[in-house]
Amino acid sequence: MKITVSDVAYYLGYGNSNVPDSGTYNLIKGCIVQLERVAIPHYVYKEFDLQFLSETKMSFADVVLDSKSLSLNLKNCRKVVLVAMTIGSEVDAAFAENYMEQFNSNLKEEYLSKGFKCHPRFSPGFGDVPLEVQKVFFKLLPCDKICLTLMDSLIMAPEKSITAFIGVE
Repeated sequence: MKITVSDVAYYLGYGNSNVPDSGTYNLIKGCIVQLERVAIPHYVYKEFDLQFLSETKMSFADVVLDSKSLSLNLKNCRKVVLVAMTIGSEVDAAFAENYMEQFNSNLKEEYLSKGFKCHPRFSPGFGDVPLEVQKVFFKLLPCDKICLTLMDSLIMAPEKSITAFIGVE
């Protein structure tokens, strides 16, 4: 994934009509070069068959979840991909989002080439899906292979990490 000056400028509060001056632009470019040296995304993911047990209750890999929000997101899906990613502790969380979006885009292209459609990603903590669901990702994915751990507080370490469900229809 390529980090752009416009991405950084956006997070710094610049808009289309308010662009960085040349000095700020060059500073951002220099920071991006340094960032790309330390921001190394690592992913683990796995696809599971998905079965709906009721309108809000779904099952995959011997896990049963009851969530109105997630069931709406996964409606009509027969499979679900669980993904965990991290970019390490030296990088801002905004860049984790950028890397995850790139992963998600690549996954969509892969499934589209096979005739499937991917739904938007959905993470624990959204809607009525509690952070407690993070434990499912750590149970089903080899998160230790990317040095990702889940603390008792349900916060991941490094903190610049993301878990998500991606439905496949």
